[in-house]
Amino acid sequence: MTTRRYPIVDRLPEGTVAVGGGLLVNGLAAYAFITLASRDLGPEAYTPVGLLWALSFLLGPGFFQPLEQEVARIVAARSDRRIGPVVRTAGCVGASMVGLLGVLALLLGDRIRHDLFDGHGLLLVGLLLVLVGLGIGHLVRGVLAGLGRFGGYARYFIGDGVGRLVIALVLVATAGGVGAYGLAVGFGTLHRSGSGSGPGPSESSRWRVPPNRSEPFRGLSVRSWLRRWPPRWS
Repeated sequence: MTTRRYPIVDRLPEGTVAVGGGLLVNGLAAYAFITLASRDLGPEAYTPVGLLWALSFLLGPGFFQPLEQEVARIVAARSDRRIGPVVRTAGCVGASMVGLLGVLALLLGDRIRHDLFDGHGLLLVGLLLVLVGLGIGHLVRGVLAGLGRFGGYARYFIGDGVGRLVIALVLVATAGGVGAYGLAVGFGTLHRSGSGSGPGPSESSRWRVPPNRSEPFRGLSVRSWLRRWPPRWS
């Protein structure tokens, strides 16, 4: 029995089919979420939820994608794939950015709540959850991309779309209203951070840090992160 070949697929870069499939599922789930929210709430009530949705897509590429790119670059450059120090350093950078944006959102909480979210306080909570999810999620994506784990990268996007939709259905069934959809956006972003694949048994040694190489990732720093902001789209 001969194995069927697909010449076009074979010519694609590694991981293209997996990541493309994950994005397809993500897009379909996002469409279902938007359709459900807009029809359930109506155009006027859906507007602040749509703004929160848009902010989640603006904040990710605008502030956290440079972190993902830097992590992926450094991890991919390591022949032994020992990523413990870079994860710790990148985690500190990402947590600092989440903290700064979170404090700014709280300081401007009244204006954000009334000017953007039509007075719905739960949407502000959703925004804070989005920030935490973006910080963790882009770090996870950078590690997965650097390790070449495109299956996990695809599962990240699947968890993003499907997780948000499931959370929305649960919250709408139990509570309902604008706040339920806002929390679904926030929890969905936070949930997807754990949707990627962790290291398998054969790769667990790559995550251990050798005792005589405590600082092999000096290239990742706040300075290097700032050099990649704004993100490059080419």
